[in-house]
Amino acid sequence: MFRIPAIILLIFVASWAWHPVSSEAAHYTIATGSKGATFYPLAKAICKEVARLRIGFTCEAVSTPGSVFNLKALQRGDFDLAFSQSYLLARAAQGEPPFTDRHDNIRAIATLHLEVFTLAIRPNSGVIQLDDLLGRRVNIGNQGSGSRATIEQLLQSLDWSPAAFSAHDLKSADIPAALCGGQIDAAIYSTGHPNDIYRSMIDDCDVRLVDLWSDKVEKFVDANWQYESAVLPADTYSNQSLPVRGFGTRVILSGSVSLPDCHVAGLLRAIREGRVRLLEAVPAARSIPLKAEADVPGATTHPGVLGACAEHPKHNLHVDESSAFRPYRQVVADVLN
Repeated sequence: MFRIPAIILLIFVASWAWHPVSSEAAHYTIATGSKGATFYPLAKAICKEVARLRIGFTCEAVSTPGSVFNLKALQRGDFDLAFSQSYLLARAAQGEPPFTDRHDNIRAIATLHLEVFTLAIRPNSGVIQLDDLLGRRVNIGNQGSGSRATIEQLLQSLDWSPAAFSAHDLKSADIPAALCGGQIDAAIYSTGHPNDIYRSMIDDCDVRLVDLWSDKVEKFVDANWQYESAVLPADTYSNQSLPVRGFGTRVILSGSVSLPDCHVAGLLRAIREGRVRLLEAVPAARSIPLKAEADVPGATTHPGVLGACAEHPKHNLHVDESSAFRPYRQVVADVLN
């Protein structure tokens, strides 16, 4: 006479096991870049913080060709979130080259680290400044990457023709083998520092970093809002005894217009509260602004950036609205030292 309640209980438990919750937690993909650079490990670290906080969703980093590819894929709905360089987001929003139409499904979420353009050379290459690249074999980045788009813009500013040197379009992960193996003489590449790609080629074959700064580069930076001067401190890498100057641009985390406000607020909470752990995992994270919310000219900001999240009040950012839309240069100036 006691078998019926047991059977009923068993059926109930089995039913619950197959349907644990009425709605499953959302899972988002983040378009990043090469696994050896900065986009990918930083996205992984952010997703780890999201999982640690248990804030109603999860995410994962996906390696991709880079910024241009990421924004196009985000617009199509192939990804939920994407890393890109700030000026490429601005161009995508306005439908300017290298984009052919307005990317109106994208919303800016967070200003992240500074990517620095640095010139790496093979030992005994004879390159000691930017002008020495003329006639050399130089990697300028793969198509679809933010590095390639910026370098092409820089070369146009310098009035250098495509034949100024022998251009190569290697992916970032392939640069160390090419430099160490003598296939190329130099590589201009944008990434957060320090990172594994540079460590690899410096430690394996004593690749050197060259000061990229010059009057021409300064003029280029001054003429473009998205760039700023940058310095890699001495001892950033094992053979770097002096500071190395270059220029950089901010990385922006963007998302689909359809992302819930509370999930966007939760992402910013994960970045804000996980700063110490992010820095341990990705040292380049030290340049993430203290207030990471994004403000990119021409791009629409996701409403969740302002912390409007009634469902989960703990995600709210309590941002002073008088400063929430500060000019871009003021936002990125407020960085960790």
